[in-house]
Order: sequence, then C-alpha cells, then structure tokens
Amino acid sequence: MSGLKESTIFGLIQFYRDCNKYFPNQVSLTKEMVDSWIAKRDTETDFSNRSRIAPILGFLKYIDSRGWIDFKIPELPKVKGKNPIPHSFTEDELENFFRACDELDDGPTLNVKLKKIEVPVFFRLLFSSGIRTTEGRLLRCEDVNLKTGVITIRHTKGYNEHMIVLHDTMRSLMVKYDSVICHLLPDRKFFFPAVHDKCHWNQWVSNCFMEMWFKYNTTKTVPYALRHNYAIENINKWVNVGYEVNDKLVSLSKSMGHSNLQNTLYYYSLVPKLHKTIEDLSGNTYNHLIPDLPDEED
Repeated sequence: MSGLKESTIFGLIQFYRDCNKYFPNQVSLTKEMVDSWIAKRDTETDFSNRSRIAPILGFLKYIDSRGWIDFKIPELPKVKGKNPIPHSFTEDELENFFRACDELDDGPTLNVKLKKIEVPVFFRLLFSSGIRTTEGRLLRCEDVNLKTGVITIRHTKGYNEHMIVLHDTMRSLMVKYDSVICHLLPDRKFFFPAVHDKCHWNQWVSNCFMEMWFKYNTTKTVPYALRHNYAIENINKWVNVGYEVNDKLVSLSKSMGHSNLQNTLYYYSLVPKLHKTIEDLSGNTYNHLIPDLPDEED
C-alpha cells in the first residue's frame, strides 16, 4: 500500500472486510461486491457516502488500467456542493478550549506523555497559522526553522507547497515544546510524532479536539474551524486599509496554501463589514465583484 493516501488505506481495509463477510465464498472481485459497497447506507448523507466510496473507486480505476478486473466501474455520484457556515468562535469558547488543552494529565506511558505535550501546541499552531490539520500532522522537523520561524508546508492539498511565518509568541512556544519532546524522542522525524515516531492519524486530531472542546463548551464544531477562524479574523482587520486589501488578500491566499484567489474569496461572504468597505472603495456591488463563490473551501 506504499504511496496510498490514509483515507484509501482505511477504505480498502474496510472494503476487504465487508467483501469477506458478505461474500465469503467469492475468490475474485465482482461487480456485485462493488455495488454492495457503494450503495448508500441509511446512516449516510450524500456527502458521507461519496467520501466513503471515492477512495475505492479510485483504486478500482487503478487496477482496471492494468486489466485486473473485467466489469465497468461505477461513476462517483455527483453531489451539489454547499458552503457550510463555519463556527464563529467566541472568546470564552477559545479560552475554554485551550484551558482544557493545558489541563491534560501526565502519565507513565509514552502515548500519554506525548498527548500532554503535543495537544496544547498542535492546536495553537492550527489556530495561529491557519494551516490544515493534515499539514500539521505530517509536518516534519526538517521543515520547521525555529530560529527564523519559517515553516515549509510540503505535504499539502493539491501539491501546493508553500511557506508560513510564525508569530513570535508561537515560535517561542514551539522552541520550548521542541526542547521538551526531544528528551522523549531525540531523533524524531515528525514535529508532532506518535509513538515509534509515526505520524498521527487524522482520527487522533478529531478525537483530541472533541475531548478538549466538550470539556467546557457545548456548541458543535470541528478542528477545521480553526482554519476558517484564522481567515475570517485576518479579513476582519482589513476594514480600514483601503486598496491594500488586494495585497493582503494575495498574502492570505498564499499563506493558507490556496490554489487560487477564488478559494480565499469564499471568506468575504462571512465578513459582513467588508461588504460595505468594498462598495465604498469601488462603487460596485459586492455581488458584482464576487459573483460566484466556490462550491468548497480549499
């Protein structure tokens, strides 16, 4: 499974288990087995169904190109995209969340010790830099320059390698973190390692976030909302900067690793104050300037 994405590996494992369970006497892959897998389940939405079957269909196309199957591969169902409204954090919610991160207990096992050390820094990095959760998980030590505060993001969406610059307070925190964790894993490859110096799975991010979030908060949100918050908070600060908005937009887009400006423009719709500013500066309406928003945030 070398080179496969994490979601594909998990999907293939579950696909194999289901085939073995429901077609125990079948020795080769059949269309019936594939159709059974891709059928929408009662507990699924259109989006979750598509997310579950997409990695498998991609893998089937790969083996079909090598002539290993003799049936037509189903098409990935189309789902009309909707822009979800990101959670709008309050100061109290964020204080509660990071307080919970800082209150993690230590313990005798390496796994517990790593969690206590990593969680407060990992989520503060997401919050302060706007990087994707996957970019944080796969961040390698060689790509973090703690002297200059420059981080190179290599493992990112769409191979869009880019750099970010840490705020001084975040850089100082990461210097302290690095010093402490080096005593546990002195020659680690990953900046936020799991045991045996492996990268954390995406589920680790989700589980840790939910545990910390719901310790003191009750509203629902997800780890990715920290990235949304980073974009919106930056845009909120541009209200009185005039035509410099364009330069700042380009900078924000680059720092967030967006493939194009259209993906960054999505956040304009979430900052009401900017609507009036753009109209005052340009004499055009907001909808005329930005007529179409992307289906999905990048």
